[in-house]
Amino acid sequence: MEKFWKRIEDLNFENLSRFKPLLVLPLIFWFIYMVADSSNLFKQNKKRLEMEIQEEYSERVIEKGRDKNNRNTPYLIREKTNLYHVDSIVWSKIDVGDSLVKLKNSPLLKIIKKDTIIIVDYKEVYNHWDSIYRNE
Repeated sequence: MEKFWKRIEDLNFENLSRFKPLLVLPLIFWFIYMVADSSNLFKQNKKRLEMEIQEEYSERVIEKGRDKNNRNTPYLIREKTNLYHVDSIVWSKIDVGDSLVKLKNSPLLKIIKKDTIIIVDYKEVYNHWDSIYRNE
């Protein structure tokens, strides 16, 4: 153990100070990459689409509104699910009392109203958002 401490004492830390920027530089680049990657709207849109396709439910809408605490995000409250944030395009087509049927591994959402059935394709919705991001 004494040899270990002797080696530590013999190290010249004055020469190490000029290498500090070289040690910090990769961390800065990694941080910039992670921030840029997480703010990529196309990747976020693709992840949301994949999550929507994996969803499965067959429920009735009991409340519809906008979440004032979350940047006015549209939401639905379904029978079995307390709070469900939904895309604004889809939200505008749904009314309280409608039944929603979504099969797992399917991009289609069936909105059953009293007198009509609306089928929403999530792929079309997210392609719409991709086109908006391209034109910004």
